[in-house]
Amino acid sequence: MRLLAGPSNARAFSAEAMRQKIERDRKVLGYGENYSIYGDPDRVAQELNRFRKAGFDGVAIDIINYLDELPYFVQEVLPRLERMGIRWPVSSSLATT
Repeated sequence: MRLLAGPSNARAFSAEAMRQKIERDRKVLGYGENYSIYGDPDRVAQELNRFRKAGFDGVAIDIINYLDELPYFVQEVLPRLERMGIRWPVSSSLATT
């Protein structure tokens, strides 16, 4: 799973340093730069939380094998993001339509 959100070396930055770097580099975000997240669902959720703390309102996620990885992401990562208060739960009425 790759998170397309910022410089590829962003992992080394604190949330504040990452926010400052992103502010400086804002003109190039989304133009070929990416940040990869690998690991178990807890690590992925923690990394996404770092982006929230740095001021991101959302991210674009690129999954290599959607058939295998998207259901796992939905079942394992999204509930963690909901528990962290990063993502609102999908209402049961929306989930069944």
